[in-house]
Amino acid sequence: MYFFSNEEKEKLTGFFLPKSREMQVSEDLRGWNWTRPPLEPMYDINLTISEVSSRYCPNGRDLFLRRVAGLKLPPNEVMVSGNFFHSILSDFVIISKKSIFVFGNNLNSLTKELQSTIPLILERNLKKVESPFLRKTLEEKGRAILDYELRSLCYRFQETISRQPNIGADSLVFQVLPVVVEQKVDGSRLGLSPFLSCDAFYSFEPVIIDLKFGSKRDFHILGPAGYALVFESLFSFPVNLCCLVYVSFLQDQLKIEKEFHLISDEVRMRFIEERDEKMRMVYEEIDPGVPNECSRYCQYLSQCQPGRIFEDR
Repeated sequence: MYFFSNEEKEKLTGFFLPKSREMQVSEDLRGWNWTRPPLEPMYDINLTISEVSSRYCPNGRDLFLRRVAGLKLPPNEVMVSGNFFHSILSDFVIISKKSIFVFGNNLNSLTKELQSTIPLILERNLKKVESPFLRKTLEEKGRAILDYELRSLCYRFQETISRQPNIGADSLVFQVLPVVVEQKVDGSRLGLSPFLSCDAFYSFEPVIIDLKFGSKRDFHILGPAGYALVFESLFSFPVNLCCLVYVSFLQDQLKIEKEFHLISDEVRMRFIEERDEKMRMVYEEIDPGVPNECSRYCQYLSQCQPGRIFEDR
């Protein structure tokens, strides 16, 4: 998921990076200007990135039920699955980095170590899944994902070693795995949670990577836009680009699609407008009402009198 193919790297370096460097972003919409409108928060409320960016409930009533009505429900199957996939991928990247420091440029030893670690990663994360049926499904899918990541890692490793046979472990880690996973950042300057966690941040060039385990939705771009603003507010360097990684299974076959997006003024304003609207909803305790359409995967579906139910995740 975190490895770019040669074609994707060419698309990134040959088109999107030059475009992102040329792109003119209004200074008012750079995260480092968080003390001024429109970035300055209007209310003393901290929302998570997902609370701002999610539009699975068109009216945002899920946020009202959680933050205003105080309704706490256990995560549903879709949420458990997503958390599981994110967790095993994060574990794999961290363990891979540690293993490269131990084994250096010895690919055989590294491969054997990671092959023996994959069952342990799965076992550790499957303990958090209560449903036996879901546990079995996630184990099969999780193994397919980690096997894919291991093959991608080995290819990237060999490619790097062939170019630089005397490379040191630290440089090898940086070139093979140039991502920081589950980057913890403080979004409070922008009215967001002080305990945000970004899926991954690409180190060679500031690129936000966001994993999605469901259908494509047009609002998915808002999450990376929010993280771009947070990074800019904390570190004062521009973040103009993101990559949405869609992971799915078709007839038990793993399918991965990567989409690069520019984080333009328009996308930034969409995020800020969503933030302001949802802050106001929480602050003024406004019930937005039941939407005309409800996803059957909504965590709060049983609490509403839903309209037409649709299948989209």
